[in-house]
Amino acid sequence: MTSRIFETVTLKPPTDWVDASVISFVAPKIENFQANMVVTQHHIGDLSLTQYAQRQSEEFSDEVLDYDLHQGTEHEIDGQTAYTLEHSFLADDPVRVQQLILFIQKDGAVYSVACTHAANEFEAMRAVFEETVSSFRIK
Repeated sequence: MTSRIFETVTLKPPTDWVDASVISFVAPKIENFQANMVVTQHHIGDLSLTQYAQRQSEEFSDEVLDYDLHQGTEHEIDGQTAYTLEHSFLADDPVRVQQLILFIQKDGAVYSVACTHAANEFEAMRAVFEETVSSFRIK
C-alpha cells in the first residue's frame, strides 16, 4: 500500500460532533466491480452486538433487491465479542454483490470491516478478505 492517510492525518473537529469515520480500500484492478474494504465505527446504543448485526442484516434486506443471508455468527477475537455476517444482494448496476462483514464491539461502539466484491468473483478474493478480517483489532 502506497499511502496510509489514516495514520498521518490529525484533525480536531468540534467536541459535540459524532465521529462517523470511514476508511476505504479498493483493489488496484478495476473490472466489472472493484473489490473493496470499508472500515466504520458506530454507536451501538443498548443493543448487544448480535442484535446490532442482525438489525444491519434486516435493514439491508429491506433496502436492496434479492437479499440472501449466507451466515451470521457470534464469536470472540482477542477476548472481544465479534460477529461475522455474510450476505449477497442485487446492487443498482445491476450486479450481484457479496459481502463479508466483521463487527467487533468495544465499550459503547461497534467497529466493522466490510469486504465487498461482485458475487461471481467473490471467492477469488475470499482469502485476501479473510486474511484482512483476521488482522482487524480494536486497541
